Amino acid sequence: MKLAIKHGHEQLIDVDTAITRVLSSVDELGFEIKTTLQALNHVCFEDVIATLNIPPTDNSSMDGYAVKSEDVKGASSDRPIDLSVIGTISAGQIPDFEVVQNSAAKIMTGASIPKGADAVIPFEDIQNIEKESIRVVEMVKKRNNIRDSGEDVKKGNVLIKKGKLISAADIGVMASQGLVDIKVVKKPVVAILATGNELMGPGEVLENGKIYDSNSPAIAAAVIEAGAVPKVLGIAKDTHDSLKEKIELASSCDLIVTSAGVSKGDYDIVKDFINNIGEIQFWSVKMRPAKPIAFGCIDTNNRKKIPIIGLPGNPVSAMVAFEKFGRPAIFKMRGIHEYSRFVIKAILQDAIDNYDGRRVYARGIVKKIENEYHVSLTGSQQSNLLTSMSKANGLVVCPEDVSRLEIGAIVRVEMINWTG
Repeated sequence: MKLAIKHGHEQLIDVDTAITRVLSSVDELGFEIKTTLQALNHVCFEDVIATLNIPPTDNSSMDGYAVKSEDVKGASSDRPIDLSVIGTISAGQIPDFEVVQNSAAKIMTGASIPKGADAVIPFEDIQNIEKESIRVVEMVKKRNNIRDSGEDVKKGNVLIKKGKLISAADIGVMASQGLVDIKVVKKPVVAILATGNELMGPGEVLENGKIYDSNSPAIAAAVIEAGAVPKVLGIAKDTHDSLKEKIELASSCDLIVTSAGVSKGDYDIVKDFINNIGEIQFWSVKMRPAKPIAFGCIDTNNRKKIPIIGLPGNPVSAMVAFEKFGRPAIFKMRGIHEYSRFVIKAILQDAIDNYDGRRVYARGIVKKIENEYHVSLTGSQQSNLLTSMSKANGLVVCPEDVSRLEIGAIVRVEMINWTG
C-alpha cells in the first residue's frame, strides 16, 4: 500500500524508526571472488578453514643449539657440560639426523627441531663454541625456546570468520595458508544524483544565479568511506523527465542516493517521483538538521527493486542524513551488522537549544583536556554551512525531550572523524 503524500502535511517519524525501516528494506549482497590482496576491506562471505598447521613443524624460536634437556641438567659456570655438535639446521630444512645423548645441533630461528631434541639453548648461554663441540653453562628446561606445530593456526580450525572485515593481518594469515583467492561480500554500487535547476558541475564556468554541486562529491566520498562504490549520475533538472532519464542509469545499482527535491517547494519533485514508480516509506524525520528526507524503493525495467534515499538539498542536512541512513544501509549490504559510530561522553562548551522537539545533531569539535573530553560547537549550526561539517569531528546529540543543553552538561557525541 502506497503512502499518501499530502504536501503541507508532514508525516514525521522518529530517527530510530526511520533507521529500522531503511535497514529492513536492504539485504546483504551476494559474494564475489577476490584475490587475497584484493580482499582487503571486504567482508568475508563464509568461514575460511585452515588446511595447514602454522607453524607446520615444531621449530626453534631463536638461534642456538638443539639439545636433550636431560643432558644439560644442572649446567652452570662452575659445572659446565660439553656436548658434541653433530650438524647444522637452517630454516626450511628438514633434519635427517637425530640428536643423541651428549650431542647438539646448531639451529637457526624457524628451523625444524630435529628428532631427539626437546629444547634449544641460545648462543649467549654457550661458552667455548667450536666447530665440533660446545660448552653449556646454563641449564634449560624441556620445550624451552621451541614453538609447537599448530601453535598459531591448527589445521581444521576457522581461520577467518564469516562477517569479518578483512584486515592487512588477515591477508598475511591467508597467505600463510597458501590461499590465492577468497569469497567476499560484494561491495554495493551506489548511484548518486543531485537535482536542481540552479546546479552546475565542478569545472564548468559558473553562470549568474547558479551554484556548484557540492553534494554529489561529498556524498560520493562518504560512500567510499563506508566501503561502497559510487556511481555519480550528474545533475537532474527539476522535471520528472530529467529525473526519470537519470534514474534509469541506476538500474544496475544496489542503492540510489539523491539530494534535494524532498521538501515542500513547487520544484521539490523527488518524493512524488519515488511514489509514482515505486513506494515511499517515509518523507519526514524528527531530526535537525535533515527533517525532509525521503526513503522508499523504486521499480526498474529489469524488475529489480532498488532502495532510494532522497537527501535534503542543504549540504549539512544531506551529509547528516547520509550518515544516519545511507551509511547503515551500506554496512548491512556489505554484511557488517554493527554500524554505530564510536560514542563518547563530553563536557559541553556551548549551549544547544532544541526549540521544536526534534533530535538535534549539532556539529562539534571534541578535544581531550586533562583526561576529560570537551566539545564545542563549530559555530553557526545553519544547515547550509558546509564548513561547519568539515570542521567537526563529532555530532553532539540533543534528545527530542530535552529543550536545552546548558554549558557544562555531559553530552553524548557520535564521533564521525575521530583519530583518538
